Amino acid sequence: ASSPAAEANSSDRLRTVYVSQALLMYHAAVRLAQPPRSSSPERGKVQAEVKDVPTGSRWTAKSCRHPLRVRKMMLRAVQALRKASQTSSSQEDGSPAASKAGKALSHRRYHLLLASSFEFLADTFLAEDAHGDSGLDISRNMTALHHLRRSLKHLAEYAGCFTSDSADGKFARSVRQLEERVNAKAVNAHLCLARLRQRQPWRSGADTTFRAIGQALKELDAAEELVAKPSRLTQPPRAAGPYECSLLASISKWKADLLYDLAALALPCVAPGAELEPGLRDYLEAQQKETNESLQPLPTQCERWLQSTVSLSLRALHQLAAVPSEVATELQLQARALLARSYGKLGHLYASTGRFTKAMTHAKQGIELFNATKDKLQAAKLQLWLCRLQLRMAVPQAAPSGKSACVGLLEDPALLSGLSAASAAEETALTQVVQQLQKCLNALDGSDAEEQSVFCEGQVLLGRVMLRQGLMRLARAPAPYCTSCRLCEE
Repeated sequence: ASSPAAEANSSDRLRTVYVSQALLMYHAAVRLAQPPRSSSPERGKVQAEVKDVPTGSRWTAKSCRHPLRVRKMMLRAVQALRKASQTSSSQEDGSPAASKAGKALSHRRYHLLLASSFEFLADTFLAEDAHGDSGLDISRNMTALHHLRRSLKHLAEYAGCFTSDSADGKFARSVRQLEERVNAKAVNAHLCLARLRQRQPWRSGADTTFRAIGQALKELDAAEELVAKPSRLTQPPRAAGPYECSLLASISKWKADLLYDLAALALPCVAPGAELEPGLRDYLEAQQKETNESLQPLPTQCERWLQSTVSLSLRALHQLAAVPSEVATELQLQARALLARSYGKLGHLYASTGRFTKAMTHAKQGIELFNATKDKLQAAKLQLWLCRLQLRMAVPQAAPSGKSACVGLLEDPALLSGLSAASAAEETALTQVVQQLQKCLNALDGSDAEEQSVFCEGQVLLGRVMLRQGLMRLARAPAPYCTSCRLCEE
């Protein structure tokens, strides 16, 4: 029978073999993956300082050369490291406490080598050329994400025995950079998956115009969580910088675009008595399930989607406030345009379902919002629409009999074609509308064609309201001639 000392020596030799094999494969794969270095006189000198963790690429992995060969070598290195770690773990069971402290240091190195190896494995999948096959591209990115998650897992194990004394220095900085690279590549992989799934039909054989928006939203949620709440395994927490804010704003804008597309498809079913095609209804209900939302009637879900679009657009604008203007200008314009479209659609949805009081509150809040964001054109459009809502409430003769409401009733001819009741409430409403329209038109300078169009529209509405106000005064006045003279003077 062999003695315990002989078994320990045999285990040590076996572990040394595995570690040597893993290091040889690892360093050979690193050298093969990186571009050849230019010759320099210092290249042949022996460096006394500690080397950094090998670097792949900061944002993408396209610099990984020979990805298939690197992948095979890194997989063999990972297998050897795992066997070496298992050998060390089995040897620790009967070891004294002093020896276990040395083994813990060895396990730290295993975890760091595995974290770096899995990063390079992810690079080998991300570095492959895309050939237009969306299914293959999705598989590549999902496999790369799997390896990046395993890299973060081993980094977490390494950070568990990361002392404060070793937090400084060149090597510690390279470990922090490794974590940053893995997080950045994971975010990029999620964004690539969102783009790929967005282009796919939502199910095989379905209409290509119906895309897998629900799956794309899931990938964007995962990317947003990685950027907003990074793990910070090897470094202290810090506030988000301009780059993170810009990336979060782009993700929020992207999600808002997708939700607006869903709402635009569901809007026709909001009108009373309207029905959607069976295929479109199945598609919209499937997107609700894929986004893990509670199943609601489509009119209610359409309202939710529009509200989420407004909220995400505002979030994007808030995040862009921390980004330099020369970088954020284009995205700000896109987010403001989307906010204006979704806010207007949401208000018309309230009006089309007969909720005029809620629509008026929505319009008033929107005017304050767009004035705060210095979007005077959209504020003027909402002011004109608010005036039409006030006229709709004050001139009941223009509404049809029955409980149904139609957006067409907010057009000027329908609003002002009914007979006047010559009531005090109507007089007050008309006076308020005239004052609001005059204030709104004075704020517009007509600097571009769109502002000029809104200005002309407001002038036409103001003229019609003033005409109705004058006719109502004539109907109530005991002396119509004198009233006509005063009206002309005004």
